[in-house]
Amino acid sequence: MSYLEKNDQSQKPIVLCFYFHPWEFWEMPEGVIHYGEGGVLPDQFLIKGCGEYCLNQVELLIDWLKSKEATFLTAGQCARKWQGILAQPDL
Repeated sequence: MSYLEKNDQSQKPIVLCFYFHPWEFWEMPEGVIHYGEGGVLPDQFLIKGCGEYCLNQVELLIDWLKSKEATFLTAGQCARKWQGILAQPDL
């Protein structure tokens, strides 16, 4: 049974939360990234999906969610909405 099917049976709203690191939308340099008196060498898997690729993937995700009539909320909006839903006695 999929997540969507299970939620349909419970009659509760389906909520998907996404979090992206801000740097994922920027093309990351390869090799050591120097800052101040030190530097960091990120593993390749951390930087290979950054930049234009990430932007394109997020755009595909948003377009698909819109095609499914998804509603987009901030975390605060979602929390306020759920407070109202959970206050209903029949859920």
